[in-house]
Amino acid sequence: QDDVRGEIVHMSPTGLYACVDFVDEKDHTTEVLFDGIGYVATEPDFEEDEVWSEDGTRVFIGRAGGHFDSLRKIPCSRIRTDPSWLQDKMDIYRTDDLACFVNVEMFQNIVAEFVQEDWLPPCHKLVDSLETILTETLKQTLQDQLSSTKRFPMLEKMLESTCHRVANDLIANARKQVQDHLDMESEHPYTQDEVILQGMNRTRFHSLRRDLELQLRLDQEGVVFDTQAIQAILDRVFGKHETANWMAEHME
Repeated sequence: QDDVRGEIVHMSPTGLYACVDFVDEKDHTTEVLFDGIGYVATEPDFEEDEVWSEDGTRVFIGRAGGHFDSLRKIPCSRIRTDPSWLQDKMDIYRTDDLACFVNVEMFQNIVAEFVQEDWLPPCHKLVDSLETILTETLKQTLQDQLSSTKRFPMLEKMLESTCHRVANDLIANARKQVQDHLDMESEHPYTQDEVILQGMNRTRFHSLRRDLELQLRLDQEGVVFDTQAIQAILDRVFGKHETANWMAEHME
């Protein structure tokens, strides 16, 4: 069975299951995503695409005209992200070098985008917050400690100037170190890490394993297949993965 594309619209508080709404209209009838569809509310009090739950037992999603569907609770282990979002970036950054392999330069450019889009804003926000705390603390401290130096205005001014200069130097140095680190991560992503390598090894064939487990119904007791049926399942699953965008999956 082919993958069903959808959008997660509800997640259980425990993170064990999620509910997924269809993306392609053809999947609106699939039993993979829904327990039931086309229910009609006599006095609808919901909006289209609104999601709600009744005592945590069933989850519903509103449709137009007072209709609603019952969403199936899908174990999160059966849900995976769609790696096709990487394809556009791969098309932009791909080189002609060994086109059948994941390209290092392509990977590096994508990582650089992540650093600039995902890391840079929170890092700057962190330094800005640090600057605000330091400035306010310094201001209050100077007011408390210099109250006895009013008779020496030049001394007071010199102490304030020196403290502000030191504080500004500290913040400037912090900004520089943060930027230097981000630049390094953008230009030379560090991948020689045992945790990363172990994670890659675990996830390399995760999608294939998951499909085999689903097709062989390993989560159901008492299901037995004969040799011919197992061969048909293997041919179907491996045929699907041979045509899948494996490069985007590996890079993801």
